[in-house]
Amino acid sequence: MEGVENKIMVKKVFQNDLAKQYDNRSDTELIDLIASGISTNTIKIETAKAILNRRTKRVLQYLTEIIQKNTIATEKYNKTLIALTLGIFVLTVGMVYATVVILDYAKIQAGPAIEQQAKNNKNALIYCKQAPEGEWPNIHGEMISCSKVLEMLDK
Repeated sequence: MEGVENKIMVKKVFQNDLAKQYDNRSDTELIDLIASGISTNTIKIETAKAILNRRTKRVLQYLTEIIQKNTIATEKYNKTLIALTLGIFVLTVGMVYATVVILDYAKIQAGPAIEQQAKNNKNALIYCKQAPEGEWPNIHGEMISCSKVLEMLDK
């Protein structure tokens, strides 16, 4: 039994030394060693595979952590964007409502002035058709010829 234990001990020491030696090699060198099949020693090939697997797991764990952190950051960013979008929506609805109200007030305020202007235009048209050589006062009180009044209003 002691001989078997010695073989196992020698194998572990050999693997540890081999692992340290292979650990200093690049991934490409290890892949080439495995792929070439030059080494018939399965311990060397298995050690190289184990080192590559360990490195791959480490990289995958690192990338997984980065993805998880980015996912959390993205979720926070999305929540912020949703809140801002809702805020903009509320402000837009408020602005549309205010615009409608302002336009209604403007119609109410401008209504009498528009009616007065329409009456003035109608009176000017009637007067100038009866007296084409006469003059009519514009909104600034200046007198303009009836031919111009007819040209502007008789369309």
